[in-house]
Amino acid sequence: MIKEEISLETTVQSLIRWQEKRNDGIFMKQLFEFHNGNSFNLEIITSPPLSPVVQSKFIHAYPALDENYNLVFYLILDVFDNSFTYSGHDPASKMTSYLTKSELIISDPNSEEVHSNVVALEDHVPITQAEADARIIAWEFHRSEWIDQKTDPTIAEGGIYEVFAIPSGDILDHPKATHAAYFSLVSNSTIPVEPPMPLYQADLVIKNTTPQSVLYYDNMVCPVPPFHLLGSLKIHLSDFYLLNVAKGIT
Repeated sequence: MIKEEISLETTVQSLIRWQEKRNDGIFMKQLFEFHNGNSFNLEIITSPPLSPVVQSKFIHAYPALDENYNLVFYLILDVFDNSFTYSGHDPASKMTSYLTKSELIISDPNSEEVHSNVVALEDHVPITQAEADARIIAWEFHRSEWIDQKTDPTIAEGGIYEVFAIPSGDILDHPKATHAAYFSLVSNSTIPVEPPMPLYQADLVIKNTTPQSVLYYDNMVCPVPPFHLLGSLKIHLSDFYLLNVAKGIT
């Protein structure tokens, strides 16, 4: 995780670059092929609180391109990713206090630093280690096909993701734990929808990477777009202030 002062202008410009490039299939293939990294660390800022953090439902993970067109992620809790939280204040002067920037890293999702048993924690929808491995491997071997289909408007509406919504409950409940998000793909073959549609959906396998801890994986990450239900929660475009600014909506 990069500890640095982050300006809202720099953040938004990085998001705009992603908007401009995310449906350029050739660029996206080169980006994921040559910019080393299969994951990024999840580290979020929860204080000083302007709204009760307990109300947070999601971490917003924004893919972005820095000035050198390297892929990075900006992370912020949903309760801080809106203009209403900063009532009486300029969001630009306050929001950056809650932003973190994460560069891509190469890490082993099956590190021996953690125990191999898989358990479900509160608010987690667990998947087995075998399923997590399969999704991560699918990213390595099928991402070019996924990019082709997601950048084909006759197959995929909305294109390549603009942001990930990651349930924040257990991450906030275990502030001393460390977590990594691994690029992955989940098969759409079990999803009852009308064709045509991509064979895979983008996913992040969230892993507890705390040394000598119990290993668990999450199965509740939502790539946006599309905007839809995640469990009992409805995800709206209006929930993502930074995305709206980058798209020139606000």
